[in-house]
Amino acid sequence: MKYFKLLVIPGIIFLLLMQACTSPMDVDTPRDKKPVFGEDYKMTGEISEMFFEENGTVKSFTDNHSYFKLDTAFGTNNIWMHLKLDDVSAESSKLKRISIKKLDITLDSICFNKPYKFDGRLSGTSKCGIQIARGVDASKDTTSYAGQSANCAEITFNLNKEKGELLMFLHSKVYENKIWIEYRDSTYIDYITVIRLDSSYVNGKLIVREVKEKIPKTVTVKLEEEKRKKDSLFLNGKFKLKF
Repeated sequence: MKYFKLLVIPGIIFLLLMQACTSPMDVDTPRDKKPVFGEDYKMTGEISEMFFEENGTVKSFTDNHSYFKLDTAFGTNNIWMHLKLDDVSAESSKLKRISIKKLDITLDSICFNKPYKFDGRLSGTSKCGIQIARGVDASKDTTSYAGQSANCAEITFNLNKEKGELLMFLHSKVYENKIWIEYRDSTYIDYITVIRLDSSYVNGKLIVREVKEKIPKTVTVKLEEEKRKKDSLFLNGKFKLKF
């Protein structure tokens, strides 16, 4: 009987101790809560560095309120972006070749684990528009879209989560007409009408009359002739986004 009591008493003490202890998971302590849906889980980014080449020549742009959102919460790595760049130095009348004037790129929930190539569908939400200065003046500017005709553009990404950086590389080819004005002289023969007085005597009386004559005259004019020639534009851009 004593042996039975010795076994029961330690068991009762152990149960009482278990009930008195509270699991750390049951204690109400402050926790960081991160939403899994909605805009709150998207990280906002901005351009920290930018490098751009046009046909091998470095160009400078101003950022016209670009917008970047990044989501890496679910491993799919999606980006929402509206990149707007302006080249304020482009003077159409002084261009020897076609030149980029504005860059407008929209990406809507694009997975950046792989390169993205634009298909030219303007009805979609992801597109790449490049305003081209073709020469003469701004009235000759035109906007070309990657994926249409022979124009193309591709974007690749490189994410560094530890640094909070996303590198973005743009490669594009655009084909458009270079436009310029040539001047040349043109000559033609025109006739001017002159009036001279002719006098004669008739029956001893002086008769004066007007005589109209057409005299040839060489006229030279300067003509403007618009010329067009197919030209190409190769763009390479590198952007560092900080999040």
